[in-house]
Amino acid sequence: MSEMTDEKNLENKLNKLAVRVARIEAVADFLTKHKGMASRCTLKQLSTGVGLYFEDKAYLRPVGDIPVALQLENHVDNDAPNPAKRRIMCADVVKLTDKQLAQVFAKVKIKL
Repeated sequence: MSEMTDEKNLENKLNKLAVRVARIEAVADFLTKHKGMASRCTLKQLSTGVGLYFEDKAYLRPVGDIPVALQLENHVDNDAPNPAKRRIMCADVVKLTDKQLAQVFAKVKIKL
């Protein structure tokens, strides 16, 4: 039974690592596709992994398992009323067209 437990523990750890890798790759793919973003943001360690930080405007946060979504969040002071409701601007920017992406980023005062 110990061997089964060891295999299950190994499988769980490998799955968690795969999700972390997928989240990093999703951010890297986004930057590769939208090269102009690289000079406008910094990499930031977030609770869900490495994301993009647009100074005092927004975060692009990797969320979910595989496939990973990139959630655009407004930079909101946590002391503001209902910060979670005001924070999420787009649940996933990965599949947006350039025009849609520009519209979403305009909501957080970032002109593309």
